[in-house]
Amino acid sequence: LIESRGDLITLEKDNTRLISKNYEDILKEPQKVERTKYKPIWTFGAGLVFPQGNRHFNGGNPKSAGDYKTGISLFAGYVIPLKPFCAFKGEIDYSRIPNGDNYYYSSYMNDSYTTHQTGGNINEATVRAGLGIGNFNTEDKIIIDAFLSLGAGVIFKDATTLYEKYTGASPRESVYTETAFSESLFCFNLNISVKYKIGRNAGFFIEPQTGVYSSLNAPFQVVLKAGAFF
Repeated sequence: LIESRGDLITLEKDNTRLISKNYEDILKEPQKVERTKYKPIWTFGAGLVFPQGNRHFNGGNPKSAGDYKTGISLFAGYVIPLKPFCAFKGEIDYSRIPNGDNYYYSSYMNDSYTTHQTGGNINEATVRAGLGIGNFNTEDKIIIDAFLSLGAGVIFKDATTLYEKYTGASPRESVYTETAFSESLFCFNLNISVKYKIGRNAGFFIEPQTGVYSSLNAPFQVVLKAGAFF
């Protein structure tokens, strides 16, 4: 709090350049004001993962098959403004995508083919970094930005069992199994975020995201994220 002409005013510490009682010192101080309204932002939240492009089993290849259901995602990120309309973003993300039972049935005349799969849930952990454009002025009520990111991570897939059954002229039943496994992956993501500030240094946001992954076991994903930023 500063007393000025009989009134009390609030001066933010980040905006203070010089404290002096001598007017001459103020004249000598270079008139450079550091822009503090473009400040780094922390983001935390969760989301729903909507996997796309499911594939059925094919001839005992359960490793790359899937009937994935809506999953969940947990994430944390850090945005560093580089210029008023450009910023760097780093993010870590964990997703779990459940694999459905994947029933499949086909028939032709007196022959039929049925498959039923169990297991195969996916756990995914990635670290991403990228550049974005938008409004990064943390003094504004609404902040909108978009980022393109590249990343790497690991995918863990649970054990999978496939049951096949043929009926007709040559009836038979088969069981295929795939043990749990892990593999590395690379990813490419696009995020669009709309942030709304509800306090001096905090707010909430929603953020749609799409992602393409190098692993055949990781389906194309659309994620709807939401959380808080500080």
